[in-house]
Parts: sequence; structure tokens; C-alpha cells
Amino acid sequence: MFKNRPRKRSLSLMCFQIRRNYHIFRKEFHRLPRRIKLIALCIVALALCFYYQVFLFANYEPLRDPIFLDIPKCPACYGEDLCPSFLAGELQLTGLSAVYPVHFAFVKNAYFGSFRERDVVLKKLAHNRELKQFDDKLCHNLGIKSCLVSEAIYESHLYDYAVHRDFESAFGSLSTTFNCSTPRVITRAMDALESSKSSLNGRLHALTLLTINPESIILRMFPPKKGWPFPALIGSCGRFIVENNVGTPLQNFIQHPFSVRAKLGYQLLKMAKQLTEGDPELGIYWTDVSFDNFAVDYNNTVYYIDLEHVIIVDKNPPDGQLSSWSIPHEAKFDDCENDNGCVSFRVEDFCQHAQSDFNFYAVCRNLLSSYATDEKYKTNLMHDIPDDIDQQYGIGSLLNDCAKPRNRLGRFRAAEELIIALAAVTEST
Repeated sequence: MFKNRPRKRSLSLMCFQIRRNYHIFRKEFHRLPRRIKLIALCIVALALCFYYQVFLFANYEPLRDPIFLDIPKCPACYGEDLCPSFLAGELQLTGLSAVYPVHFAFVKNAYFGSFRERDVVLKKLAHNRELKQFDDKLCHNLGIKSCLVSEAIYESHLYDYAVHRDFESAFGSLSTTFNCSTPRVITRAMDALESSKSSLNGRLHALTLLTINPESIILRMFPPKKGWPFPALIGSCGRFIVENNVGTPLQNFIQHPFSVRAKLGYQLLKMAKQLTEGDPELGIYWTDVSFDNFAVDYNNTVYYIDLEHVIIVDKNPPDGQLSSWSIPHEAKFDDCENDNGCVSFRVEDFCQHAQSDFNFYAVCRNLLSSYATDEKYKTNLMHDIPDDIDQQYGIGSLLNDCAKPRNRLGRFRAAEELIIALAAVTEST
């Protein structure tokens, strides 16, 4: 009858020690300065919030949540071809992307994941505020502040474009990328969207992409299987597109040996040439060139991974040929210090010339030459050229001529000489 007494005694002792320690802690805590107490309380509160979030979302799978994917907003979305795979759990987030509370720090709305043993990138193609602005505009057309976006799109100008198949007006007005659009450009785009243009909702998907970010359309027009230096588009669901993860950011290579950086610089210049000349009918001009917009795979192959800000130009002369058409456009050097985004342009210049040196200008001005003093990384990709190599090939001078030429058409010549010189350096190292 007395065998439970030791257990009761130990519980009583434990309770006594807890009360005693609590009183000691309370007494010591009150002795702390007011500022220290406030900081301590804030830390405790943040820690509790963090652990609550972790506990709350421990079993949450956002990629299987239609609300997270914005599926209910379709057809005001990017497509639905990959939705069965999303909802079946075939796509998984990886790394920090897998920690749901951390998603709020992903300002650019790009996440890393895996899909059928492939590394992928999932993109929402816009900031949350930009997506909200798009939704608000659809609702505003109905004269109300909030609405069902999936229904509002049927009362919008996008619906009018889709019903009447007025792609020429839509492409020219909805996206800067297609401001120079001609029937040839639109035909190429719609041929790439063959599966979309056959249905009304498919056309609304395409027009939504045009309005928000045309990257998915461009990836279909210029797929990597045809030699273009872009990621492969896998598909879309709601307001997510899925692309191959092609590697690590270019900025990770800034401090690599010159032999590695020379190979990367060579590829960047070849890429600029390919975008300008690689398609017999269309030219592609990148207008947002920064380290963040390129990735490098395990073979040190470079890819351009952010195609939101490109302009597509028909190389054939428009009706009523412009006098300037056959004269190559030369981009003007913009001398703004410590600002990597300072290459300026006018869309009209691209539309009025069959060819421009802008791709070479952007890559030399923003990444390669001594003028490319990136505000974030404080250097350029081709820094510290070995003296013997520079003396033999004059790479430093050619890079600066590529960014700021001294003679007419000098940028084209400097770029060609750089490609030859860097190819020789790459082969000899």
C-alpha cells in the first residue's frame, strides 16, 4: 500500500524545483535593463512564431495545393497541362524552397525542385504585387474591387482578342517583347503555341502570359533542342511554369581562374552573336543583362535563364521599307558608374533596323569589360587578365572597344576578334 509514495515524493520535488527556478529567473529577469528585456522578449516571440510555423506546415505540400498554384484563377493563368503531375505529388520542392515559411522571402517567386528525377525551377514569372495588379485590373473592368478572376477574364479585352483571334493587335499591345511584331513574328509564336491556339482557354492562357511575362512563349519559339541557349520548358500549371534547372548562377564564377572565365566569356559573346544572327528570320535582343540572369551547368556551359525582357525583331523589311533598314543599328554607350542596369535602349531602334549591335554592347558593357563595375559584385567577369595573354591577344582593349567602340561598326569588329581570341585562349589552357 505504500509503494507509490516515492513516485509522489519525486513529483513533488520536481514541482518544487520548477517553482524555485521560475522565481529565480523572474527575479533575475526583472534586474535586467528595460532594453535588454524587450530584446529578449522579441527573440522569444520570434522563436515561438517560427516553431509554430514549422509545426503548422510540417505536413503541408504546397505543390499539391490548388490555391498555392492559383489553379482556381484559370484560364487567367499560364496553362494546365502539368496540373495532374502537380496534384499527384510528382513535383517536390528542394533545399530552402521546401521550407514553406521561407517562401515569403522568395521575392522573385522562383523555387527549386525535382520532377521525375530531374532538377527543375518553378517560376511564377512575376512578383506577387504584379500578379495582384493584373487581377485588380480584370476586376476593375467589371467596376468592382474584387471578383472571381476566372470569370472576369471573360469580360476583358483579353477575351475579345481570344474570340476574334486578333493576335496581331494583342501581341503588339500587350508585351514589349513583341512591339516590333509583324505577321511573320506572330505566326512563329502561334505555331509554337499550337496546342494553345486550338481552344479558347488555351488562347487566354497565351494572352495572360503575354500580359504578365512572355518567357514561356519565347521558350517554345526557341527551344534548346534546336540549339538555343535557354532552359527547356517542361510545362505549366496555374500560375507556375516549370523549366529545367540548368545550373548555378554565373556570379559564382567571378573568382574562378582566368582559364574558366575566358571560356565563359567566349560563350557569352557567341550567345550574343547567336541571338543576333542565329535565326534567318528573327533577331532576339536581350535588354536585361546581369550576372543573375545567366546560369552555368556542370560542363561550364552558359545559359540565359530570364527571358522576360527580350525584344524579337523580324529581319525582313516591313512594307514600305525604311531608309534605315539596311543600316546596322549601333547602341550608344551609356556612361553610368556602378550601375549594372544602365544600358539604355529605344524599342523603335530595334524596329527600324534589320540588325543591331545591342547584344554585344549589353554583354560587354554589363559583364565583360572594365566598364562593367557591377554594383552588387564590384567587378567584371574578365578581370585580372594575365599579362602574357593580354599582350598576345589584346583582350582588355578589345573588351573596352566592344563596350565603347572608337569607330563606326567597331563593336561588331571587336566582338568578332574577341570570339577568335578567347577561343584560342580556351584551346591553349
